[in-house]
Amino acid sequence: MSVYAAPASWKQARRALRFASSTRYGRRAVSYGGLGSLELLAELPLKRLLNDPDAARINAIATSPGGAQEVATLEAYCVFGSLRRTAEEMHVHHSTVAARLAHLEAVMGWDLADPMDRFKATLVLMVRRVTLSSTELASSAVFGETF
Repeated sequence: MSVYAAPASWKQARRALRFASSTRYGRRAVSYGGLGSLELLAELPLKRLLNDPDAARINAIATSPGGAQEVATLEAYCVFGSLRRTAEEMHVHHSTVAARLAHLEAVMGWDLADPMDRFKATLVLMVRRVTLSSTELASSAVFGETF
């Protein structure tokens, strides 16, 4: 790789960073090359992502008492795929995971047993991650870069 490619590589690394999770259950590092079609989310205007009703509800839940734990549980569930594995990874009883997910299902109108609703849950968590990290990256932008 040429030194002239450094600016493009830097931009790609910062875009990939938008998809990394700040929780211990999501992916902490993401390679730009591995994003595939997920990179399309980075093309959407931040304002559009911030105005997504599902993302707004998840953000509201995350700021409510106990809500951050529920959102972390949802993210862990989307990563691990089962109540018991999620419970094991989070060091809680599987009934605790089930109760947290049931509350989120009721609030969000999802049925996590349905593949489409699990996909929507994963997508809204990804949108949330992109918006939160975009805001953080924009506030610490180097040399006036915008993403």
